[in-house]
Parts: sequence; structure tokens; C-alpha cells
Amino acid sequence: MKKTLVLVSIIFSLIIGYYAYFILQNKHSTIMKVTQKKLDLFKFEERSKLNKLLLYSEYNENDDYSHFIYDSSFYISIWEFKKMKEFQLDSCKFILIHNNIYPKTASAETFHPKGNRPVKIKYKYKFGDNMKIFVSEKSRNVRGIKLANLIGIFGEVDEISICSNSEELITYLSPSNLNNFMFFVFKNEKGFFLITIESDKYFDEKMLNIFSF
Repeated sequence: MKKTLVLVSIIFSLIIGYYAYFILQNKHSTIMKVTQKKLDLFKFEERSKLNKLLLYSEYNENDDYSHFIYDSSFYISIWEFKKMKEFQLDSCKFILIHNNIYPKTASAETFHPKGNRPVKIKYKYKFGDNMKIFVSEKSRNVRGIKLANLIGIFGEVDEISICSNSEELITYLSPSNLNNFMFFVFKNEKGFFLITIESDKYFDEKMLNIFSF
């Protein structure tokens, strides 16, 4: 009996150790700066409205998630997926859904859990050849945006689940206490990005004019 308990304890310790190692290898690191590639997405004359003291990024080998405050009232996040440069915009589908897909806490990392809209991302994710973006039907006044190099939505957006082609959850955006939200996928010659903008102030598609797309 004693040997069995010792064996169980060893196995349990190995499992915990492996899980801790896995998380440490795959979690994002934080740095108080953003890449020039991200800054270049803003028009030059708009960059002076970015709060330089509150720029920061969360990154690992797969992606780089950067955050900005624009004109004191607009929270902008730009998420670059480094291995998806060849991904095509027409592979991204927005779908209204009654019950969103929720992440398993043990298999996902959480960004800014006490922020306006906590975000979870699956460890070691893989999208495949398309991306399905499920938007809760609880959202209100949602309108679509489509340009040559971006596709998205804006309005009073509730929760969003971003899934692979097999509908495996990759990223989950929680409901926010801010009323206005814009979410779009953008692609240029330098990369593939998910961009969000939110504020308690009203804004519409004219907000895109701050970018150099």
C-alpha cells in the first residue's frame, strides 16, 4: 500500500511538473514597447495621440499582442499572428451564434483578466486553412466592414469566439463593460493581424481613418 502511494505521488508530481513546464514554454512574455511594424499601421500624424507611457506587448514565438491608448479614450489592440502571413482574408467567416464556444481554463492563457474585455487564447493553437469568428447574438447594432485588405464588424459587441476550421476554440473575447467595439482582420505584405478598438465613446467606421491601410 505504501509503495502504491509513493508511485501515485511520483506520477502525480511528474504530471504537474510537465504541465508547469508546458505553460512556461508557451506562455507570453510582456514588454513595455511595441514593434515599429505596429506603429507603422497608424498614420504618422495620428501617432502623437498614442499614450507613449502605456504601450506594451505580450508575445511568444507564434504571435505578438500589442496594446495602445489613442486620444485618451480609445483602447486599441493589434494582434499579429507571425505564422499566418499566407492566410487569405476570404478564409475568415463571421457567424452570429446563440451559444458561443467557451475555453477550458486549463488549456488557455488569459490576457488582462481584470480589464474591460478579458481575452483567452489556447496554448499551442493551430488555425488550419480558415478562421471562423462566432459573434454572440446578444450583440446589438452590429454592422459589417469590408475593404480590400480587411474584414470585420463594429457595434455593441458581446462575446466573440475565434475558432479553427474544425471549430476548435483558439481565442475567446469576453463581454465588455464598454459600449462600442470594433473588431477586424487585416492583412498586408508584412503580416496578418487581428485589430480591436473599444471605447465608452461612440465611434463608427470613420475610426479606420487613423490607420495607414
